[in-house]
Amino acid sequence: MEQFKSWIIQWIQGKNEMSMTNLKGFVKFRKILFTPRVIVFILTGIGVMLLTFLTQNNAFELGIAGIASVFIGIGVNNFTAIEAEKKDERRLHRKIQNTIKTLTQIQVKINKTQSFPKDHPEFLLIELQEMSVHIELCIDYLKEH
Repeated sequence: MEQFKSWIIQWIQGKNEMSMTNLKGFVKFRKILFTPRVIVFILTGIGVMLLTFLTQNNAFELGIAGIASVFIGIGVNNFTAIEAEKKDERRLHRKIQNTIKTLTQIQVKINKTQSFPKDHPEFLLIELQEMSVHIELCIDYLKEH
């Protein structure tokens, strides 16, 4: 019975975490949707689409709907462009953070090698090899697209 209670509590906590994640995603979606370069085109497309109610000619309605879909398409394209830009910024930020951590580790190793006794060069060689590996990691972080 106790195991069942703990399972229920874990399940509820997982649901709360998922709902918070969904809420954060909705807030991000809403923030991007209401930027002027997105919402103006979408509302213009909807407004042009409403003009179809004022016509009786089917060909004219199709023309209006085509123009409206162009405006809505531009708005959606702007939305996805903003999303892609933010994703690229997050990726670049992660790369910068990884590079900073690696360079900090190299700096610590350099400071550590200064305190090594001069009569044991094997310790120095080991540290230099590790620093070389860290430098290669930095280069790989920066080369990734």
